[in-house]
Amino acid sequence: INYIITGCEVGCDKSNPQMYVKALKLLGVRSEECVVVGDDPQLDVAIPKRLGMYTILLDRQFSRKSAIADANVKNLNEVVEIIEKRVVKD
Repeated sequence: INYIITGCEVGCDKSNPQMYVKALKLLGVRSEECVVVGDDPQLDVAIPKRLGMYTILLDRQFSRKSAIADANVKNLNEVVEIIEKRVVKD
């Protein structure tokens, strides 16, 4: 993980797609270089997915599996494994 960004740094919250656009600019990266991990199918998956980001839905109960997320995980260890595979692959 290179950087964790919050709405405080970009001046808006996750419900605003500009949150992600501003974060990309702040980080100086393209959307396809980012991984968004979160537990809200709309805010953490649908919005960043539309912008071309890789999305991981964290659902400890596995009750809200997202069909559009690139990955669905039960814990943060699984997130690390997915990211490590993506880094090695790229």
